[in-house]
Amino acid sequence: MRDGRNNPLRAAIRRLRQKPDGSLALDDRGVPKFDVSKMDPKRPMVGLKDPKATFNEGNVIMKGVSKVPGMNGMAVFHDQWAMKWDMNSFVTPVSIVPAVVLTYWGLGAPYYTDLQKTAVEAKR
Repeated sequence: MRDGRNNPLRAAIRRLRQKPDGSLALDDRGVPKFDVSKMDPKRPMVGLKDPKATFNEGNVIMKGVSKVPGMNGMAVFHDQWAMKWDMNSFVTPVSIVPAVVLTYWGLGAPYYTDLQKTAVEAKR
């Protein structure tokens, strides 16, 4: 039996920003704001939030994907992006690919690729 501390809904609510009066902080479109500092970096974020869904955050495959460096960050970015743009059930999964590209680009992947090429060329 699950205790309340491991409830995914409670974990998601703790990640939302709150105003001093305890109400949720919303952006100009009424979407709740996340407080990334309250997110557990060890908790898998890749997958659907619904525990009954096949590819939920607790699924063995999704847990494996979440261990790939940068994928949890991509998942958080994608969730925020999907909420801000009010994406529908077709656009949300399709937008994962651009979210991966944008996340890895932002993490410096092109820089490290160029750095590797430079190191290889320097050895020649």
